[in-house]
Amino acid sequence: MISTFRSATRTIALAAAVVAGSSGSAYAALTCAGGASNTVGTFTCTETVSFIASNIDVSSAPLTLDKWSSFASAGFTQTLTGVNWSVGAQVESTANFNNLTAATISNFSITNNSSVLFSAGATAPATFLVGGLTSTRSATTSLQTLNPGSGFTLIYGPAPTTTLTGQAANLTGYGGAGTFQALVSTSTAEFPSNAGITMSNRTFSTTPGLTLTYTFQTAAVPEAPSVVLMGLGLAGLVAVARQRRRV
Repeated sequence: MISTFRSATRTIALAAAVVAGSSGSAYAALTCAGGASNTVGTFTCTETVSFIASNIDVSSAPLTLDKWSSFASAGFTQTLTGVNWSVGAQVESTANFNNLTAATISNFSITNNSSVLFSAGATAPATFLVGGLTSTRSATTSLQTLNPGSGFTLIYGPAPTTTLTGQAANLTGYGGAGTFQALVSTSTAEFPSNAGITMSNRTFSTTPGLTLTYTFQTAAVPEAPSVVLMGLGLAGLVAVARQRRRV
């Protein structure tokens, strides 16, 4: 905690950190492991999308996500084997708190509550974010005294909400061309424990984000001679079976 006194006003900074983000809705392409198109093995493609909601709580704001599709080189095939996601947010706020009463207020606190709900959009796969995931954070700042007519500025964050994870129960709807959406709803508030404390000049922002990970396998297509030999072997087995029936 960093406290700076300026006449009758205190500035309190909590969980100071730097957070990167871009304003407005974001759309990002999948980032896939190098060599996945022509190397046998298990690989992943990952995509992270986020936006910043400044001085407003949003309801059902969209995050657009890519579906997975094969990008195998000639001679290889790819099969989707799993889908996972993680969600969370960065929250921060600044507000002035003042004692406008005629009495000193002692032993009080300010509580910051943040809640971010991630749910599936109408066109999302049926097993995506089933029931929704709610990422939260609650923090309380305790203070000793606030004299009549005095006040302070409370700066909270940037600080993370809880990180939550999930995975698809089946893979229907995640593969192929196109996109689908997650929907985000946010709620943020500060609560003084004493009714004599008033809040003013509040600014706040929430940066929700979702990371989607596709797991897939790359396999080699059997070479043509191998296919021919396999066919000849099967034909031979059939001929032997017929000959045995005649005996």
